[in-house]
Amino acid sequence: MQIIFIVPSISDSHYRNRIVEFIDKGYTVNVYGFERKNSNKKPNLPYNISILGSISDKNYAQRIKLYIKKFRELGKRHNPQKDVFYLCGLDIAMFFHFFNPGFEYIYEECDLTHTYTRLKGVLEYIDLKIIKSSILTILTSEGFVNYHFNGNRPHNVCLVENKLNPTVLDYKVPPRKQFDKNTISIGFVGAPRFDSIYNFIDVYCRTFPQHVFHIFGGPVPTQFETLKKYKNCIFHGFFHNPDDLPEIYSKIDLVLSTYDTKYENVRFAEPNKIYECMYFETPIIVSSHTFLAEKTNRLGIGYDIDAMDDNAIVSLINRVSEKELRRMTDNAYNINKKDLINNNMTLFEKLESNLIMQ
Repeated sequence: MQIIFIVPSISDSHYRNRIVEFIDKGYTVNVYGFERKNSNKKPNLPYNISILGSISDKNYAQRIKLYIKKFRELGKRHNPQKDVFYLCGLDIAMFFHFFNPGFEYIYEECDLTHTYTRLKGVLEYIDLKIIKSSILTILTSEGFVNYHFNGNRPHNVCLVENKLNPTVLDYKVPPRKQFDKNTISIGFVGAPRFDSIYNFIDVYCRTFPQHVFHIFGGPVPTQFETLKKYKNCIFHGFFHNPDDLPEIYSKIDLVLSTYDTKYENVRFAEPNKIYECMYFETPIIVSSHTFLAEKTNRLGIGYDIDAMDDNAIVSLINRVSEKELRRMTDNAYNINKKDLINNNMTLFEKLESNLIMQ
């Protein structure tokens, strides 16, 4: 038996890590994927991949046409008695399964992409059908379990959170930054986007010129380029993960991770950033009324805020204290570092069990 992956983008680091996990566990894998138009990024992959074609985010009709053609070809090329497909994302899963209903498959959903569309009700119905018919479905957020099943996880659904790559254990947690109420340092680590991120930085830098905001990563959208007018907004450019993370976290008091709650996917997602902040013992600022806010408050490791509310931002910065940050960093320190590392033995045990039952 071989596991045949179909990935939406050959550059997708999330699915790249998942494929490597299967290889490391001794599975024979075969990988197919799509290139993204207008992308010059050619990833250096530790496995061979067959390119199925080039797709555009803007031309979905063309994408569907390509899916139908290529998925029919894959169905003829592989043996439903020997091969199990690993379908990455709802659009790939629903088109592949429709044209190849005889194949067993594993399904992974790391984003509720259908919640961004006007057809989310219909697509949610299809999504649940895809999950029900799978050997195993992998969800990357407990919030997704709540969204789909009100927290009652079916037997063939496995929760695999976006925890940290084990290589991060090679890096020491830096000494805690000495807090200075007169010069607070907040950082964003990653590719900056979302209106809530922009608004927080804009209000923060404009209202508190004595404080500093650091942006680590890129690419930087045009909207964010306008923030360079503030002398206390520092753009550091791209960084290497995890090599540069200890130095990054040694420079900041708090991490900003407020995503736009107008999107349902954001309200239920559990991004990797919360595990990074726990590992490096740095308090996090997240958006209110999200699963991420509920988890942050339950663990006592940060603040939640409406980052589109200027007054709420000013109020938060004025209330930040050394005592409060110390309590949050202590709570993060007390979490076992091994619990923050990606180690998915449960996934493979459940998969083997479900395969035997087929």
